[in-house]
Amino acid sequence: MKALLSPILRAICLLVVGILLVACREQTTQWIVILTGALFFVVGLVTFINYMLRKNRGKPTGPFPLLAVGGVLFGLVLLVASGSFLRFFMYVMGGMLILVAIWQLVAMINIHREVRFPNSMFLAPILALMFGAFALWNPTKAAALPLLFIGLGCIVSALGDFVALSIFAAHRSKEKRLARQAAKETIEISETDE
Repeated sequence: MKALLSPILRAICLLVVGILLVACREQTTQWIVILTGALFFVVGLVTFINYMLRKNRGKPTGPFPLLAVGGVLFGLVLLVASGSFLRFFMYVMGGMLILVAIWQLVAMINIHREVRFPNSMFLAPILALMFGAFALWNPTKAAALPLLFIGLGCIVSALGDFVALSIFAAHRSKEKRLARQAAKETIEISETDE
C-alpha cells in the first residue's frame, strides 16, 4: 500500500486543482496576476535595498537599479489594480489578434487569386478573428479560458491515474493470490513427498 500512497496523493491533488481551476477560473486568473505583482514587488524591493545597503557601506554598487524600481512600481500596479491590468492586457491582446487575423485574411485573399488552395485554409484566420473579438467582448473570461483547459487536463490526468492505480492494485492483488496459491501447492506437494 505504501507504494500506492504517493500516486494516490498526486491524483487527489490533481483532481482538487483541476476542479478548482474549472470552478474558479476567473478568480484564479486574478490571483495569478496578484502573485505575479507580489513577485515583481519583492524582487525589485530586495534588489533596491541591496543596492542602498551596498552604497551606504561604501562598496561598489554599479549603476542605479532602475529595473528594480520599475519592478517595484509594476508590482504595485499589479497588486493594486490587478483586475484593471488584466482587462487592459486582454484588450490589447484581443486588438492585436484582430489586426493579425485581418492581415492574414487580406494576404490569403490576395494569394488565393494566383494560387489555388482549399478554402478551409481561411478557417484559421477567421477563428483568430473570432477569438480576438471574444477577448474584446469579454476580457475576463478570455483570460480565464486557458485555465479551463489546464483544469480539465488536471481532472483527466487524475482520473487516468485513478484508473491506472486500480488496475495496478487489482494486478498486484492477483499476483499475491497466485503467489499464495503457489506457495500452498508447494507446501502440499512437499507434505505428500514426506
